[in-house]
Amino acid sequence: MDRELPLNPDQDTDERSTAENEPVSPSVHRAPGRDLGEVEAQTVLLERSGAESISAETVRMERSGARTIDAHSVEMDRSGTVALGSDHAVLPRSSAVQVVGERVDLSESRALIVSARQATIERSSIVVFAGTADGDVHTLFTARTAALAGGAFALVLVLLATLVRSRDTSSDSSFLHSKDM
Repeated sequence: MDRELPLNPDQDTDERSTAENEPVSPSVHRAPGRDLGEVEAQTVLLERSGAESISAETVRMERSGARTIDAHSVEMDRSGTVALGSDHAVLPRSSAVQVVGERVDLSESRALIVSARQATIERSSIVVFAGTADGDVHTLFTARTAALAGGAFALVLVLLATLVRSRDTSSDSSFLHSKDM
């Protein structure tokens, strides 16, 4: 059976230790209303909480945030993350910078980059999408169009740099000619 460890506000979970001074990895880590550093557990349940990084088999978050999440299964309700890697991720009314997974379900959510073998998208905004999706998918860029746009942007930068260099060279030579007179 899963056990719930009492939380000490002055001590993160990863700092707890056994008598032999080995880290404890609880099977369930509940954190209502807490800000945590690194969390490692079988199951992580966050409610109105935050964490730097989470590594777990299962993560459930409600009105919470985490910088990075690495888990087999993730459900985020009205929550946010910077980087999420998961076999199966469900994000209702949530936001993420980057989501990478085998199966990703977004509903009324926002993401900058989503890469999924299979995705279901409902009333969500994605800037760059790579993979296969069902549902109402509206992206600013696909992986292909993002690569093309990046190539076009790089070409424009190279042309501008060439123009600036040729202009600097012309003004330097005209300056030298005016000194000779």
